[in-house]
Amino acid sequence: MGSNREASDLWFNAMTSPEPLPTHDEFQFMMMMHAVLLGMQNSYLLAQEGTIDTEFREGITTALVAVKDLPGMMRYWRQRRDFFHSGFAEYVDGLLAREAIETLDMYKRPDLPSYEQAE
Repeated sequence: MGSNREASDLWFNAMTSPEPLPTHDEFQFMMMMHAVLLGMQNSYLLAQEGTIDTEFREGITTALVAVKDLPGMMRYWRQRRDFFHSGFAEYVDGLLAREAIETLDMYKRPDLPSYEQAE
């Protein structure tokens, strides 16, 4: 996503928008998020079976803590949580309950005073 401006713009707009994007854009965002979360679920399950180190898994999945309060993340998780392995869903719920990680203002939008107000 970071090397494709169109995908990057879609991701940023969807993650920071308090309202869903127009239908096709919102659908594309949901599918992008689902692919990301499936990758994280894979790392979770591989760590559970001992194939990868749990510290490696944490390095991958902790990114969710940085975006947990963004409207797009909350919208996605509310709609798609039940599509995942129950153990992974509970693990993500635990990540989402952590104190937010500073994102170096990466997701701050000039048209919103702060993304917390979009909740």
